[in-house]
Amino acid sequence: MLCSFSPLIPIGNVIKSTSRPNSHPDASIAPGASSILVIAIPIIMEAKFFRFLKIVGVGFKARAESEGRLLYLKLGYSHEVELTVPPAVRVFCFKPNIVCCTGIDKQRVHQFAAAVRSCKPPEVYKGKGIMYIDEVIKKKQGKKRIE
Repeated sequence: MLCSFSPLIPIGNVIKSTSRPNSHPDASIAPGASSILVIAIPIIMEAKFFRFLKIVGVGFKARAESEGRLLYLKLGYSHEVELTVPPAVRVFCFKPNIVCCTGIDKQRVHQFAAAVRSCKPPEVYKGKGIMYIDEVIKKKQGKKRIE
């Protein structure tokens, strides 16, 4: 899905600019990332509860659409996992592997974050899967070779 980017973003009565001078080689990447932050930060600031999820694994990605109402996860299955976000929760993907669940109801935010995590819980041998940012996975030792 292609979408156009406007460097001027209206927020209330103020228009924020997200364009950058082209002096830096990574300047073409910056406007997209900063526009997500400009749009997401006011919504995050009004929310009281947060839950950050980290997606670990080769090719595992997440993307949010419809203003944080749909979450699509690529988790190594033959299809994308589509999750509908509850009304009191918003979802943002700051990076393809970082998902932020926010809202004003703590129970719903944590319940939705648990539902996302249950799509691919972290495995103890390789450490791949969806885990909370502050979660520590103790890895197990694999099979030992007999010599």
